[in-house]
Amino acid sequence: MASTATSLWPSDIQLDARSPLSILEEQAELLANQTGGAIIGRVTTVVGDGLTAHRLDVFAPELNESRRIFTVIQRSDLYPVVLEWDGLRVTKDVITTKSMFQTETISERVLGEIGTSWPKSTEWRPIAANQAEFLEQLSKRMQSPAVKGLLDSLSAAINMKRKSANASRTTNLAVGSA
Repeated sequence: MASTATSLWPSDIQLDARSPLSILEEQAELLANQTGGAIIGRVTTVVGDGLTAHRLDVFAPELNESRRIFTVIQRSDLYPVVLEWDGLRVTKDVITTKSMFQTETISERVLGEIGTSWPKSTEWRPIAANQAEFLEQLSKRMQSPAVKGLLDSLSAAINMKRKSANASRTTNLAVGSA
């Protein structure tokens, strides 16, 4: 009697999956290309307490100004990830996020007890279980009115600085030729 084995594994295993870090680095590069380098993305990584946090900031070199877009927190197995950004607030006990990444409280908020599943079932921040969910969450955040407003504000500030610099040069040229 011949036995036919049936695979119980997911049929949609993604063999071209990428790490959250590589996706963030790619998006940082794409922002720089899209803005001609006026606004660039910066990814920094912090490791500690069995977790890795990747921070994505936008930076305007002409203004020397940087703003955090979000932080992605993961363990060594890459997925799932927990996403965190300014403005993320909950009305559950005293838990609020005042900054993008607080190293002194990350263990309490995310890890909980060593050996338990991560993230905990009580996690209140967005969780992406896999690359597809991560890309969906990333897209929502990056295309949000808050991020669009931030990018527009940085762009306007850059334009004001350039206009002011051009006006100063024009005035200096006029004074020098008189």
